[in-house]
Amino acid sequence: MKNRPMCLLATVLVLAVFLAGRWGLSWIWRGPGSARLEQMARDGTPAAAWGIVEKREEKTYTTYLTIKNASLTVQSVKYPVRKLKCEVEAGESYEPGQAVCLQGTLALPEEPGNPGEFHRLRYERARKIDYYLEDTSLLEKGEEYSPFRKMLAQTRESCLGLLRRILPRREAGILGAMLLGDKSGVEQEVKDWYQYAGISHVMAISGLHITLLGMGIWKLLGFFRIPMVPSALASILALALYGIWIGSGASALRAILMFTVLMGARVTGRSYDLLSSLSLAAVLLLLDNPDVVYDSGFQLSFTAVLGVGAVAPVFQKKEGKGLMGRICKALRPGVILWLTTLPVVLAAFSQVSLAGIFWNLLVIPLVPAILVSGIAAMAVGAFHVGAGSVAGIPAWALLKLYEFTGQVTEKMPAGMWTPGQPQWWRILLYYLLGGILLAEAVYRKRKERQEKIQIKLQNKPQEKGGETGGASYRGRGRTLWRAAAVFLMLLTMGFRPRWGMQITMIDVGQGDAILAGADGVWSLVDGGSSSRSQVGTYVIWPYLKSQGITRLDAVFVTHPDADHINGIEELLVLADGGGLRIGRLFLPEWMQKDEDGLRLCALARQAGASCTFLKRGDQIRQGKIRMTVLHPQAKERWEDPNSGSLVLSWEYEEIRGLFMGDLPSEEEKKLLALVEPCDFLKVGHHGSSGSSSEEFLAGADPEAALISCGLDNRYGHPGWEAVKRLEAQGCALFRTDTMGAVTLTARKGKLCVSCFRAPGLRRMW
Repeated sequence: MKNRPMCLLATVLVLAVFLAGRWGLSWIWRGPGSARLEQMARDGTPAAAWGIVEKREEKTYTTYLTIKNASLTVQSVKYPVRKLKCEVEAGESYEPGQAVCLQGTLALPEEPGNPGEFHRLRYERARKIDYYLEDTSLLEKGEEYSPFRKMLAQTRESCLGLLRRILPRREAGILGAMLLGDKSGVEQEVKDWYQYAGISHVMAISGLHITLLGMGIWKLLGFFRIPMVPSALASILALALYGIWIGSGASALRAILMFTVLMGARVTGRSYDLLSSLSLAAVLLLLDNPDVVYDSGFQLSFTAVLGVGAVAPVFQKKEGKGLMGRICKALRPGVILWLTTLPVVLAAFSQVSLAGIFWNLLVIPLVPAILVSGIAAMAVGAFHVGAGSVAGIPAWALLKLYEFTGQVTEKMPAGMWTPGQPQWWRILLYYLLGGILLAEAVYRKRKERQEKIQIKLQNKPQEKGGETGGASYRGRGRTLWRAAAVFLMLLTMGFRPRWGMQITMIDVGQGDAILAGADGVWSLVDGGSSSRSQVGTYVIWPYLKSQGITRLDAVFVTHPDADHINGIEELLVLADGGGLRIGRLFLPEWMQKDEDGLRLCALARQAGASCTFLKRGDQIRQGKIRMTVLHPQAKERWEDPNSGSLVLSWEYEEIRGLFMGDLPSEEEKKLLALVEPCDFLKVGHHGSSGSSSEEFLAGADPEAALISCGLDNRYGHPGWEAVKRLEAQGCALFRTDTMGAVTLTARKGKLCVSCFRAPGLRRMW
């Protein structure tokens, strides 16, 4: 640090920004009125906005504008904001650089309601977008715009269209992401394959692409004997224009800044220090936008460069000339990079590819060939589509190879490791152990260098016998203790105690999904939503991964309403692909001949799960868990599926609970003789007024009542009458619309409740 003041400055700045954000001091860079403005955005307050159009995104029915240098007028008060994303009607013409005035409803980018869920608010703020403006109408727009920005946007769209004409749809989408930063054409299946293979980074425009492009331009100019200074300036200018063209993320900006420093060092004849260059890039990015410190792309980019440029050289050593020596030499940088970025990857994705260490040895060297072929295909295809298709054959073939690696890894039983999302103390302990390991390696390397210098100064001939044997012994000892340290680091990330009970009512909006388990045995009771699209893919599965769960021993369907099963259908499709394992699917007996029941059973069989139909009196035992079916009775039929909801009594040691599905109060009366006092009640039908009757609540007498409902839902759930009855019974109410995911755990026979959106709220009985 003493010889690298920029490293010290970057470290202090990163810690200061991170802690300021955690302690609620982000108003320092967002403005003193940001807290009040955020509350008005949560309340959906009407607002007017002025600003300059930076970018326009065309969707099927809607156009989104990104407005920079914006000013919001809310309740007659003006607030300066960095950027806004506005939803406007499709068909209206907006150009980059054009001044606009819009009015609409102020909104905040969505915050996650569950662990593992995508944090859109952090994502947008890392790109300086502070608020959304929804349901907008245009008040005024200027006539002047930026012809340069318009030309760049049109050229980018033309290149995307050209790729779609000269290459098959799938490969055109991937090349569009690799060359133009547009991921809209990349299929979800392809994204999954790349993630399984651990090569998702090649699909994004990252430091690898920028460095290859910049060095390629510089060497090409050098080949034509262009002097160094003009070559360096031209390379930097080309990268800057490319960054503006594609709309660079944190990783690409970091690479452009570091490439600029590298060119500056070469032009001035100074030595290039990677750590100082990396630190300068971090300082500049944080000064421009402190919120970028929470962006996973920023974190991954900087930790990856640290791993390759700072950590890997410390552990570099001469290997033997045999096959094993060559293999170790090839694998070492990849293993070190994998270990360096592991906590960041798990914090972002909850899982990591084990096969990626090996696949990247094949994939990364082929990236330049793909980029060159893709660029050549666009350049030639602009004049002749057929010739462009021929030029794109190498890129097409290599991308097919990439897809093959993902398909192979998807079928591998140990291709992915899913330890879950680590807590902050695990990450801290991991890097502390890694720091000790690194410090020991640095100390050992310096000591060995000093010993060699002393031997040379004293002109001592090295005695081969004793010293070689001693060195070999010490080398084996170092290898063992380093292996032990790495094992402890992995244990820190991967060990999750599975004893005890956990029940989580997942926040799926207007719907139901409850994870219930104990001692490592997991069940899902319902899984669906009417307010969140693809809830299984984007809410339930990410939550399961965040908990390190890749197997569900049982999935229960209480009834076939979409807000209870559409997520389960997605999970069954996912299980068919191998990402998730499902043991058994349980449905109420009356769904045996129901169309939805037949469809679910067909999906379950494809996923390798068995199907069982339940009626009153049936029991399911899973370790210490006992589930008893209270409803429906055998051979009963209903016009309303809610009336046939599967009702489960759940018992674990001294803890008892009830899962009610959407059972109405008329059917609750049939259970009065069966219901016993319980510790928790998953309230029926999202807390509607037509459920949770006084007689039923008196019999169940729950300590905690869990209500799953969407914020400001159109049904008015939970109904005030039901809430009043629950409060009169003395229940503590927990609801997903305001509290996010609600988790119950048992500690020494006591029930503990915690809420994701209210971490300070904890109750014990």
